Amino acid sequence: DAQRSVIVKAVFIAFSCTLFFVVGTSLFVFYSQSSPDTLAEFAAGKKKDQLLPHFVLNHAGGYGMTGLLLAGLFAAAMSSLDSSINSMTASTVTDWLGGREVGVTTNRLLTSVFGFSAIGIACLLQTIDLPIFHILMSITGVSLGVLLAVLLLGMLSSRANRCGAYAAFLLGMCGFALSRSCQLQPWWDGACVTSCGFVGGWLASYVAARPDEDRLNGLLIRGPYARRPRKAIDD
Repeated sequence: DAQRSVIVKAVFIAFSCTLFFVVGTSLFVFYSQSSPDTLAEFAAGKKKDQLLPHFVLNHAGGYGMTGLLLAGLFAAAMSSLDSSINSMTASTVTDWLGGREVGVTTNRLLTSVFGFSAIGIACLLQTIDLPIFHILMSITGVSLGVLLAVLLLGMLSSRANRCGAYAAFLLGMCGFALSRSCQLQPWWDGACVTSCGFVGGWLASYVAARPDEDRLNGLLIRGPYARRPRKAIDD
């Protein structure tokens, strides 16, 4: 079930991201041909995020377009926030509070803490002169890049252990700092984090003892500890 859900999510993400890129490309072509001065005005910093609202207000026309845009923005914000806050609350209760029944009051308190934290972070992001997409790629590159490095380490190396996982996390952060110091584009952050984390974690795994063989069965992609076919398991 988890594998199917990941596949379905990947299909929809590919479709939605393609749609977003088509919209951005269309806006670029439209303003390049009709109003290059406006395009130059919105080409730097966080002003890039204002190009679509500018198009709707000045060129889309039609009754109710402004209201439709605002409704879409609020709907997108609310749908993202409520699922994220719910996931963080559930993870906190499950991982940190032992999964016990904590009651409605505690759940509401955790939800309020995460909600106000999100508001505070959003206010701080207003001080960064970068478009939302660049900020999103940096945050995603750091968080998911570290997880991908640890996941690859466990899937590809039979030497992976706790020391290697810790090193992958720390060196992944160093990879992010390296990417920012070299002033690379934000979409390279994930590649730098994953590469530094995986290589550093793989080397650091040789410092500590190798995991027991019974803990490796079925976890690696290839080799003697790879997952066996279902028929072999049933037999």
